[in-house]
Amino acid sequence: KDVLSHFFAFASFLVYVNGKQKTRGGYMICVVAATLLLLLGMMVKPTVGVLPAVILMSDLLMGAKPVPWKRIFFYQTVCLGSLVIYMFLTFPMTLGGAVKPEIHLSPVEHLGLFLDLYGFFVKLILFPVNLSAFYLINVSGTIYSVMVLVYIPCLFAAVYWIFAAIPRSLKEKTMPDGNSQLAWAVATYLFGLLPFTNILPRTIYLADRYEYLASVRFCFAVSILLLEINKAGLRVSAAGTLIVLYSVLSMDRIPVWKNSSTLWADTDHKRNISRLEHHKNMANAYGFEGQWGKAVQEYESAGIDNVTDAETLLRISKIYMTAGQKEQAEQLLEKTINRYPQFFPAIHELIMWNIGSKDYRKAEDLLRFYEDRFEEKESVNIRNLIRYDKEGDPEQPSLVYWNLLSW
Repeated sequence: KDVLSHFFAFASFLVYVNGKQKTRGGYMICVVAATLLLLLGMMVKPTVGVLPAVILMSDLLMGAKPVPWKRIFFYQTVCLGSLVIYMFLTFPMTLGGAVKPEIHLSPVEHLGLFLDLYGFFVKLILFPVNLSAFYLINVSGTIYSVMVLVYIPCLFAAVYWIFAAIPRSLKEKTMPDGNSQLAWAVATYLFGLLPFTNILPRTIYLADRYEYLASVRFCFAVSILLLEINKAGLRVSAAGTLIVLYSVLSMDRIPVWKNSSTLWADTDHKRNISRLEHHKNMANAYGFEGQWGKAVQEYESAGIDNVTDAETLLRISKIYMTAGQKEQAEQLLEKTINRYPQFFPAIHELIMWNIGSKDYRKAEDLLRFYEDRFEEKESVNIRNLIRYDKEGDPEQPSLVYWNLLSW
C-alpha cells in the first residue's frame, strides 16, 4: 500500500505540473484530475495527504515566474477542500487501527515525542544502519537538554532558512537557483515526515517505510549538493562513493527480507524482547509462510499455557490441525472452551472439526450441550450439515456450509 499510494501521489503531482502550461480550461481539468488521483492515493494510505504542501512549496520555490497566484489558489482550494471532506468522512474508520484516541499525552510529552521522532528519522536517512522492521521508542515525560540545545535550534534554523528562501525565489525572474531547489527539497522532506510525528496519536511510532515519500526529496537534495561541487572528477567520486555505500547497506538487508521468519528473527533480536514474545512472533511468521510444523514448535517453545488470549489459542489450535496433529488441536480447543466458555468461535470450530472427521455423534452432543449459544437458523444449518454428510450427499453439505459462513 505504501508503493501504490505513492504511485497515485506522483501521478497527481505530474498531472498538476503538466496542467500549469495549459489554458484556463485545461488547467481546471488537470486540477480536478490531480485531486482525484490524490484521493485515490489517500484511499490506499492517507499519509500522502501532505502532497498539497509539497506542491505549494514547488510553486513558490521551483515554479515559473511570474508566480501564477490565481492558479495556485484555485488548486489549493479545490485539493485541500476535498481532502478535508475526505478526512472528515473517513476518520472514524481509522479509530482502533493506526490512530488511537485513548492514547493521552501531556503537551510536554507530545513535544518531546515529536522531537524524538523527527531526530530519529533524520538520523535514519543519513545513517541507515542497524535497520529494523519495527522500532521501539519510549515516550518521555520531559524534554531533555539535548533537545533544547540541538534539536529545537536545528529545526528552527531549517524552517527559518526555508521561509527566507521563499521571498528570494519569488523575486527571481529566471529558473530557480540551487539554493531554492535545496530549500524545496528540505522543506518537502520535513513535510513528508509530519504524518509520522504523532500529530495524531498513533500506535506504531517508528518504521522504515515512513521514510518512503520523504526519501525522494532527500535524494533530490543530495543531487543538488553534488552538483554544487565545481570539479567534475571530485563530483563523480563523491557520487560514486555514496552510491557504493548505500548499495552495500541495501545488499546487507536483502537476506533479512528473504521471508517473514528471517525478517522477524532480525527484528526481535534488535528489539531485545522477551523469549516468550520472540517465540510467539516466530510462530506467527512460520504460520504466515505455511510452515505449520515449525509454527507448532515455536508455540510449544513459548509455552502454550502462557498464552492468555482466546483468539491466539484458537489460531494455535488451527495450526495444530493443519500440521496434522488432530488430537493436540482438539485438546487445546477444549481447553480454550473451558477457560473461555463465552468464546463462541471455539465452540463452532470444534463442532466443524468433528463433522469433518466424521465423528457425527460427538458433533451432535456438542451442539446439544451448547444449544443456547446458537441462533435457531444456525443450529438448523449445522444439523442439516451433519445429516447430509452422513448420507454422503456430494453437493448439499457444501451448500449448507456456505450458508453457515454467510450467516
